[in-house]
Amino acid sequence: MTEPYAKDSPDAAAADWLLRQQQVPDDPALDAELQQWLQQDPSHWRSWQRAQQVWHLTASLTPLPRTNKPRQRRWRYPSALAASVLLSTVIGHSLLHKHPQYRSDNQPEQITLTDGTRVFMDAGTELDVSMANDSRHLDLHKGRVFLQVSPDASRPFQVFADDLTVTVTGTAFLVDTDSRRSAVQVREGQVRVAYSDGPEVVLNAGQQLAANDCRNDCISAVDSTHIAEWQTGYLTVQDQPLTSVLVELGRYRSGYLWLRSPELAQKRVTGRFKLDTPDAALRAVLGPYNARINSVSPWLTIISD
Repeated sequence: MTEPYAKDSPDAAAADWLLRQQQVPDDPALDAELQQWLQQDPSHWRSWQRAQQVWHLTASLTPLPRTNKPRQRRWRYPSALAASVLLSTVIGHSLLHKHPQYRSDNQPEQITLTDGTRVFMDAGTELDVSMANDSRHLDLHKGRVFLQVSPDASRPFQVFADDLTVTVTGTAFLVDTDSRRSAVQVREGQVRVAYSDGPEVVLNAGQQLAANDCRNDCISAVDSTHIAEWQTGYLTVQDQPLTSVLVELGRYRSGYLWLRSPELAQKRVTGRFKLDTPDAALRAVLGPYNARINSVSPWLTIISD
């Protein structure tokens, strides 16, 4: 899984270019630099389009100048352009993707499947479900889910997420695709986790696995009471990077959070925050660091020191 919130990601760079053009409009030198950046990689153009679409949702902002779509050439990205972190939520994603069968926006949702399985979707989750006489499938496209699977040995329940396949007959577990590495955590029972290019791994209650770039050595213990804590309406963090906490809060509010300060990005956070009031939680997280919160529009909030 890519890391959309890294300070040198295409999304962060595109947002920085966008604000630079707003601050210095009609600058031929700046426009030339932007065109060069767009031509360096196809992902730069896609990120630039997403940034424009979200910005144009706000009527109070001046429309951006048009840019010519570059030829699809791959050049090396020479350096990070700005020390910033862009924390995107479902707004930009939903503009460019078809609607899934089930989707939660800025708050958790719960659905009960025809077999009695309960699916708890965290905010910003998208998935599809397929039920047949001999199988039960859930395709997790985005976000994370906690499942309480109804037992049925004749119809194993499988969850497909990124390059993982999780198979159970009846248990309670979480699958998360929004971490830097896809994760599986088991609260009750046992699950089998298969990689697209590797063997199966068995997880028991109280174990978790962080996937993508590792195998058995990524299995570790987890406090079962902390699995899917968002179901309680709270976020509890212990010495976590500020950027990670902002990513979590970003699930529960509309628009983009943009952290422009590299110094703030290095701060650590410990606390318990209410998720049903994300703006108040955001102020509580940033308060100790005297950070400035500038709500440019309903779709863009800039955080600086």
